[in-house]
Amino acid sequence: MAKRTTGKKKTVAKKKMVSSKNTKKTQVLLKNNEQLPPTEGLPTNPTINTSFCNVCNIMFSNEQVAYLRWFTRLPGINLEQCRTVVPIQTLKSIMDICCKHLNYYPEKPKSKK
Repeated sequence: MAKRTTGKKKTVAKKKMVSSKNTKKTQVLLKNNEQLPPTEGLPTNPTINTSFCNVCNIMFSNEQVAYLRWFTRLPGINLEQCRTVVPIQTLKSIMDICCKHLNYYPEKPKSKK
């Protein structure tokens, strides 16, 4: 808060700085009370953009990795947003977490004979 005087000098009241540290751990709870580890302390890059994607192409290799390409579908164009390579075992874990969170468990399709 600033206090003004009648002269050229200004008197400024100092504001008390309050720390906004959150003491609670950030945790995500899934159904059945399964608890994931906290995300605090993980290194992050604040300069990475967040984008909306509604298409994902996945290619699998013989080296046990998956190549993921994320797109945004717009009228008349598919705009590629991100590419990433993930080990297949990690991708399986990601799919398990997504299924648990969405409570969606797809069934394996019956093979045609």
